[in-house]
Amino acid sequence: MLNLEQREKIGGFETMLLYVDAQTYFIQKAVASDGRGKETTIEFSNLEINPDLEDGQFNFHIGGNAKIINNPLVSEQ
Repeated sequence: MLNLEQREKIGGFETMLLYVDAQTYFIQKAVASDGRGKETTIEFSNLEINPDLEDGQFNFHIGGNAKIINNPLVSEQ
């Protein structure tokens, strides 16, 4: 199990527990907690690693006027 904590208190989830399979190292479950005692649990099952995907299943096009926007809530270190 990995216990993750925010470096800076910026809102959102303050902690997250990741339950990792000891043999495959796949994340089986994630439990995230906010500062108000609310928890969100996500469980992963029936994982398929490197499935065959059809060409053209995903299309990604960057428009000519695209801009890079940095998240002001996270400090760059």
